[in-house]
Amino acid sequence: MLPHSLSDGLCSLKEGVPRLTLSAFLTFNPGGQLVRTDFAQTVIQSGRRGVYEEVQKVLDGQASPELHYKYARFEPILRDMVKLSTFIRRQRENDGSLDFDFPEVRAVLDLSGKVVNVAKKDRLATHKLIEDFMVAANEAVAFHLDRLKIPTIYRIHETPDASNLEELIQFLQAYRINFKNLDLTSPKGLQTLLKAVEGQSYAPIVSNLVLRSLKLAVYSTRNAGHFGLALDSYCHFTSPIRRYPDLTVHRSLKKAIAQEKVTGVLHQYEKMALHCSLQERQAEKAERESQKVLQLRFMENKVGQQFEGPVKHLTPYGAFVELNPYGIEGFVPLENLKDDDYQLNQAAFLLQGRKGSKIQLGDILKVQVQTVDMVLHKLILTRIYG
Repeated sequence: MLPHSLSDGLCSLKEGVPRLTLSAFLTFNPGGQLVRTDFAQTVIQSGRRGVYEEVQKVLDGQASPELHYKYARFEPILRDMVKLSTFIRRQRENDGSLDFDFPEVRAVLDLSGKVVNVAKKDRLATHKLIEDFMVAANEAVAFHLDRLKIPTIYRIHETPDASNLEELIQFLQAYRINFKNLDLTSPKGLQTLLKAVEGQSYAPIVSNLVLRSLKLAVYSTRNAGHFGLALDSYCHFTSPIRRYPDLTVHRSLKKAIAQEKVTGVLHQYEKMALHCSLQERQAEKAERESQKVLQLRFMENKVGQQFEGPVKHLTPYGAFVELNPYGIEGFVPLENLKDDDYQLNQAAFLLQGRKGSKIQLGDILKVQVQTVDMVLHKLILTRIYG
């Protein structure tokens, strides 16, 4: 990742500030089909820095007079963007693109750095709109560079191996979810499965297991396509530039625009792609751990308080429960399940008690916060009955 001072500064559009940019001009016909792509070095001066939540209120007709005034000049084009986004998303869905709509759980800090809340951040329609345009631009740039045989760094996501799907298949069999006519090694097959379980209590579990069955996306000089997006070509191009691979793609596209011949960089790009993939994993781990610490800080003064939430994971040692409304996960060890002597039945995806009790994924448990361990980074819960 580039430093925040660059990614949110020089490499970002600023309202009213001219920026040197690379632009992808995509032309769609009335049916939403991409019919032409052009690329150019440009200057962009942003007329308004839109805020997702504000724009959503405008589009939903729930904006205050102040918000209406702020976006009045841009509302017609925003509504045209919604129409085009709908066409693009429909085409992606027809191709089998997977869309995991998991809310992001984030700690909210005050100006002093104290955690004042932990909240689920839902994806709004405005988030999806921008994602649709970003994916379209990324795909167009990757296809263009591959066609011209100009070396660059692609974002690839390869097909899952059959072994990666075993846990998902076991769950589907245990819950008697029909998948016999689905090719789970194809994006379309997994997409059809996700749509088939929509609205069911176990739908989030299936989505999570599908996500866990997929390989990690990585950077590569090979244009191996993107399984999750059901695309033959993909790269990280769209601004703001936050990652070094984005910058590399921009350099490649500049050479394509200038019709320069590029040689002798493939080995260098291969090393760069590997390094960036490894650094991305470390950054993701650091972010997860930092969020975990902040969430535990938030729970420190909640020892003894009671919550309810669904069972998210089961282990031989107990159950992980997501606490409503925060989305924070805590662990209930077997010794804190007092009503029965439980053991994990891996094949059936449940904790089975000797007296006949059982705890399944998705079950809602009432729990109490027992311990917040800031050393081991654990939130220990005990089950409450009655």
